Amino acid sequence: CKMEENLAYKAAKIIFDLINPNFGIKIDIQKNIPTGAGLGGGSSNAAAVIFGMNKILNLNFSKNKTIEICEKLGSDVPFCYFGGTMLCRGKGEIILKIYLNNLMILLIITLKMINLKLKYSKMQFYQEILINFPKNALMISKK
Repeated sequence: CKMEENLAYKAAKIIFDLINPNFGIKIDIQKNIPTGAGLGGGSSNAAAVIFGMNKILNLNFSKNKTIEICEKLGSDVPFCYFGGTMLCRGKGEIILKIYLNNLMILLIITLKMINLKLKYSKMQFYQEILINFPKNALMISKK
């Protein structure tokens, strides 16, 4: 994709627009997650840029500011930023941290790009999870 469409670039631009620096940065991404696999590769790249710039530039963004930046880039960027195993609701902004002790997960990756929004909307399994989602879920959103 074009540089301006890349989520890592967009993350850096959002932060640069906030701090107005007199310098630039170089972002080098080595992709190990297949493009279009629905595994959050672009979102995790954006989260890594936000994390790295915040730390390296000593920006000390608050949790709410970090969430605000993440949400501008996509609903799964906060998920990638905070990490771990989580169950999400809404557009991804309502997050419940879960612990999967001794659980094995089989991940199957196709060679074909998948429209996950369409697939998830058609899967009854995910709809049932959302209906039965715990009311005490950890809210990552500042809303």
